[in-house]
Amino acid sequence: MIYIMQSSPLKLKQASAVLGVAPKDLQNLVQFKVLRPARRDNFYWFDYRLLLEAKIALYLKESLGTSTEVLVRFTRALSNLEG
Repeated sequence: MIYIMQSSPLKLKQASAVLGVAPKDLQNLVQFKVLRPARRDNFYWFDYRLLLEAKIALYLKESLGTSTEVLVRFTRALSNLEG
């Protein structure tokens, strides 16, 4: 389970450590536009909501072999949900 303060964004390497995945796996999700983290000072920043989206996308990819296109659609729908 992810326990993180909502006001503390994390860099990509920090986010990958919290999620328990290789930084390259998280980078691939960003590269293929599955995730769209904020970018400041040449770093990607992940907030708590984006960490949740990443966790779900990684789970779907690993367990179901979901394609990148489906992951993009799913995370877009997920990011549009309120609360």
